[in-house]
Amino acid sequence: MIRSASEVPLRAIIVSACPAHCQFCHFEGGPRNGRELSIEEIDAMSEVAASLAVQQIQLTGGEPLLRRDVPQIIKRILDRHPSAKVSVTTNGFFLDANLGRVLSSSGLSKMNVSLVPWLFEVCGIDKPEEVESGIERLVRLLSPFAERGSLEFNFTVMRDWLDYLPYLLAASARFHVLLDLMTVGWHPGFRDEWYAAAYVEPATVVKSCLAMVEDVALRFGATPYLELVSQDRVLAKLKDPAISRQFHLRECPDCPFSARCPETSCAVRAYPGWRVGTCLLDLQRGTDTGAATERRFRQRIVQTYADISEAIDELAFLRFLRTDQFLQPDHGDATGPVA
Repeated sequence: MIRSASEVPLRAIIVSACPAHCQFCHFEGGPRNGRELSIEEIDAMSEVAASLAVQQIQLTGGEPLLRRDVPQIIKRILDRHPSAKVSVTTNGFFLDANLGRVLSSSGLSKMNVSLVPWLFEVCGIDKPEEVESGIERLVRLLSPFAERGSLEFNFTVMRDWLDYLPYLLAASARFHVLLDLMTVGWHPGFRDEWYAAAYVEPATVVKSCLAMVEDVALRFGATPYLELVSQDRVLAKLKDPAISRQFHLRECPDCPFSARCPETSCAVRAYPGWRVGTCLLDLQRGTDTGAATERRFRQRIVQTYADISEAIDELAFLRFLRTDQFLQPDHGDATGPVA
């Protein structure tokens, strides 16, 4: 359960380029212009994070491993903020055993791998029953993280991919790797008919997992999410924008998209060009972040965390349900149960 804004991650979009072309990707709300976060921006971000006691710094993109200096970036962050937990979210295109060892030795605390590009594009897996062998390969490549319980897999749930979920959960149980599930969040760039066909309600996701899941809990970490539990072990977390909309951490009075907000997590985002964002729709909302200077960049991070602190004071909940209770008609919509 979240206790303070210091537990809200600072997400660094270190590069906007990516070799994958996933239809559901929001690119963290930033432009796909190939720009990189400079070393000066990384240093300033790290120093502000240290001053605010921010615990999590997430390196993302685009595809962060397009940058060959990721190990050096991690070391620079830890030089300025030794207690930070630094993670990387990658699509897996460039992973090999040597890179896994290098990233681990550089001080990386956690590796998040998006399974969709890896399994469906790189490995050419087109049958649900082939998923487990693909995950076994990933676990071997990233053994330094798997062995210390700091490897996590991400999977975006789309209607066409529901059949994969039982196999993913079975792999989660076998390899003791948490599965981070996300439904597709709406974005102004999506065609409405495509989004309507792709989005899956949380109750439908849970129903497809009944072979593996016994209990469901509604929790709050850096985001509201459902925990999928089997034999007292958490196999997966399910994030959904409709659940998140019930517990806004930001005041967005002028946002034209509030009714369709795609956010599934609370984070502060640092973009190339001394820019700071607070949500996936900052550019579409026309948010004015002020002059793009280092001073304004630092101030904006501090102010955003201060704003989040006020909202967090009101949040504290946990509700635990059997799956059959969750799937009753009253809980069949996209909002989920509320404590």
